[in-house]
Amino acid sequence: IGVTAILTLLTPLAAKGGIGLLIAVRIIEGVFEGVTFPCIHAVWSRWAPPTERSRMASIAFAGNYAGTVVSMPLSGIFANAYGWESVFYIFGVVGCIWFVAWMFFIKTSPEVDHWISPKEKEFILGSLGRTEGVKEKIKHPWRGILTSAAVWALVAS
Repeated sequence: IGVTAILTLLTPLAAKGGIGLLIAVRIIEGVFEGVTFPCIHAVWSRWAPPTERSRMASIAFAGNYAGTVVSMPLSGIFANAYGWESVFYIFGVVGCIWFVAWMFFIKTSPEVDHWISPKEKEFILGSLGRTEGVKEKIKHPWRGILTSAAVWALVAS
């Protein structure tokens, strides 16, 4: 989120630097933004009880789409009032503020979060079950992934 917010802020400057620089900045931003949805699932896997995961992910994804619905008309208003560059500056600043708030308030797991009560922490950890040692047992088929035509079609799209 932080990288994409900074790249959003830099978009008007990249446009002044030429079409090649603009395209490069937007591609890099897309690469960093592309991991957002998988990261949401990773966060919920450490926080949400299995019976609530689908609901929580749906709320997060709905928030993404609601943000798009709100930001589209606002972009037109900002562009008409202050110029097209203002859209990138305003949403870039909002993204930076969101990133700082996220880093301050959101923790990687309940074990390291000091905002939740011990009772809530116990409930979450109890509902997730034991996960020690599970990560070491997973063998990822990287060769198959990297040579998959379907994966490269997704990357290209």
